[in-house]
Amino acid sequence: MDVAALLKLSAAEKQRIKELAENDTIYMAREILGYVTSEVIRYDEAKKQYVAEVKEGEEWGLSYQGPHKEMAELLDGPDLFKHMEAPRLSYKTTLIIAWCIRLMCKDPNVRIFYAMATAGEAKKTSDTLRWILESNEKLIALWGELKPKGKKGWNQSGFVIAQRTDQ
Repeated sequence: MDVAALLKLSAAEKQRIKELAENDTIYMAREILGYVTSEVIRYDEAKKQYVAEVKEGEEWGLSYQGPHKEMAELLDGPDLFKHMEAPRLSYKTTLIIAWCIRLMCKDPNVRIFYAMATAGEAKKTSDTLRWILESNEKLIALWGELKPKGKKGWNQSGFVIAQRTDQ
């Protein structure tokens, strides 16, 4: 559903979508953040080279099948502390970004400590999170402006969203 269609929904329908997104990381990833495509690399015999193709559909992007489902079940489960290891290109960072956004939308006062192999990689992910919170039109249409007014609480070392109440 695009943003224009989302804006035309009744308050009850918007609330239903918010509840789904706040409780299901894959739903947040696919329906709100738009992670519905995958880049597939294959060998083209005619060209004698590898080529990239973008695939879209239920089985592409973050899906409710296979390892994505298992990773999302870990993230959406009741355990307070999460640790995930998976091979490169398995969408673990993408899934964790969606999970972090889901948690912030569900509980604006949540505190998340996110660590990666290097501080540089963690900073890139934090930058991506902030960019999505600032620019994703569906998020803004459903939860309002997430970036606080002014610069307070929105910097490279950490950030809080506008809806936070326990500052």
